[in-house]
Formats: sequence, C-alpha cells, structure tokens
Amino acid sequence: MTRARLSFNKTYSSTAKLGNTMGLPRIFTDSPLTTGTDTELTGNSARHVAKVLRLSAGDQIILFDGQGSDFTATIATVSKSSITLNCGTETPVGTKSPLQTELWQGISKGSRMDTVVQKATELGVTRIRPVFTRYGVVKLDSARALKKVQHWQEIAISACEQCGRADIPAVLPPLSFNEALDQLDQSDQAAAMMLAPSGDTPLAQTLSPNALNIFMVGPEGGFSSEEEAAAKEKGVALIGLGNRILRTETAPITVLSIAQYLYGDLNNS
Repeated sequence: MTRARLSFNKTYSSTAKLGNTMGLPRIFTDSPLTTGTDTELTGNSARHVAKVLRLSAGDQIILFDGQGSDFTATIATVSKSSITLNCGTETPVGTKSPLQTELWQGISKGSRMDTVVQKATELGVTRIRPVFTRYGVVKLDSARALKKVQHWQEIAISACEQCGRADIPAVLPPLSFNEALDQLDQSDQAAAMMLAPSGDTPLAQTLSPNALNIFMVGPEGGFSSEEEAAAKEKGVALIGLGNRILRTETAPITVLSIAQYLYGDLNNS
C-alpha cells in the first residue's frame, strides 16, 4: 500500500484536463515511480484528491518519490478508498542544493520546532538532527520521540511539496547534545559551527562549499557554557550573527539563508 502526502495549489482549475502542469496538485509518494507504470494513492491523499479537489479519471497531478524527479500522472480509476494513476513523463527537478548542510536544532516547545523544520526544508537543508540540551524544556520518552520525528518528517515532506523540492531531507532521531558531539567524526571533514552570542568566528570563514556544514542552534535558553566548552573541545567554531540575539526559530533560517547565498543556490549568479 502506497503512503502519500498531498499538497496543492489553491488556484487549481480545469487546466489539469488540458495537460497543462501549471497549478497541478503535487504529491509525494514513498513508492518508486517509473514512467509507464501504475501507482496507487490511498488514505487521506486519495480522499483529498477525490472529495476536496473533486478530480476524476483523466485528470492529471504531479507525483514525486524523493529521488529528484517529478512525474506527470494521469488518474485512471477512483474508488472510495484508493486512486490508481499512470505515471507519465519524468522531469528531473533541479531544486537540490549543491551545498550540504545539517542542522542540529535544540528542541523547542510549541510550534517553533515545526517552523524550523519547515523553513529549513525550504532553504535546502540536507538533514535535521533534533538535540536535547541543558536549557531545553521539552522532554520526550522514546515513544514520544518517535512520534515527534514522524511528525517533523511529515512537515518536511509537506514543505517539499509546496516549494517544489524533489528530494526529502531526513529528520534524524533525537540525541542529547553530548551524544551528538560524540558522533562528530573528524575524518568526515565536516565544518561544524555553533551559533552563540559569544561567537567571534566569521561565518564565511568557516563555511565549506565542498564538505558537510553542520550548524548547531540552541533552544529558547540557548546553549550552556558547558555545552559551548564541549563543542570547542571537538573543534566546533563558535559563530556570531551580529549584535542582536536571534530567537531559536530565527537563527537557523538566518544561517541557512546566508550559507545558501554564499555557496548554495540562493544566488542565481
């Protein structure tokens, strides 16, 4: 059974029947797609396509499986519980950033973490690692942590559907900050950076266009002095982003935007 996620352009119209892909609903499916083969949507995605968008046999949508391409798919059959589609033309999508980035985000409360996952995905992040820190107020047992990771992964998928991204960033299992530091392998040539008000290393001086760039962002209360010291012992550079203290959901958006402008795909020139 194929699992799928759905997003759609609210300006969708009957142009779908004319083969125009502008404004077509765009759906992620974890089933591998190949031109000329059939695939099936079930669950909420199928109900949304049939009941909300009111699409029927002959209408078109866009499918993608996270491997870098979009497929124009034509609805073949619609039933109460599933929709069968035929995959048509494959179009490679050039939305994957050339810059490798991994965000270590101190787990924050409320909707802040959701916002970070969504915006980081739009900004081309490669992976997201939620981390427990000393000043973080969110506590999760293993069962709740698993549900949270699934929730954040769904947010990342939805963000990909909306922004046209055809690769899905992985949301990794949460670790304590010290456990995450222990996984830093010096042989990986990763450029690791901690955002801290006390940071005095220029971001542009530390970024690497040819290596994995790891950005560490604290929760609402920031990182503790002990966490900063442990990071420095691991060779992590402490980065400052100006004279103002940025919120936990603002800092990752800022640093990813700067990094993508300098070495990624935000600077078209």
